[in-house]
Amino acid sequence: FSANFVLDAFTGAQTGYAAWRRDTDRLDRVLQNEWSSIDPSGREQFGEPHVPNIPLIAVKDRVRLVTAGTPSIVCRPESVRDSAKQQAEARERYIGGYWEMSHVRRVVAQWAADAMVTGLMAVKVLPDFSLPVGERYPLYTRIDPRHCHPGPMFHPGPQPADMLVSYRRPWRD
Repeated sequence: FSANFVLDAFTGAQTGYAAWRRDTDRLDRVLQNEWSSIDPSGREQFGEPHVPNIPLIAVKDRVRLVTAGTPSIVCRPESVRDSAKQQAEARERYIGGYWEMSHVRRVVAQWAADAMVTGLMAVKVLPDFSLPVGERYPLYTRIDPRHCHPGPMFHPGPQPADMLVSYRRPWRD
């Protein structure tokens, strides 16, 4: 047995950086509406295609549908008592305030596009440490899902328990 066979037998895949980069570049070209097409004369033309870009049209259409509605914040009470209901309503107001201070509604379209194209919407939520303690609202930062990889303890399921995020940094940073 080879390592590739064992990984493939357990629904894993072993890919190199060059193959991953080639696949993400291909996806980027399709979403930017740039690809080569061949004329009936046999001449290859690079740029805007002569046919509709169905994947791009579908993504844009679904993103418009997602952003047409306002996401609702629902906090369920922990019990049927009135005090639990009041606490749940207060949590909803707090989260709504955090969303307004962090301008979450502006980035919902990008998150929806990430979910439509890659199947994953990754967001990093951390407080803004540059502000004083009383003004530190959570910052919702988009993570490019093309740079997210399953963690070492990955198991199939609806939500990843952990993940690795690859990024580039200058050497002298």
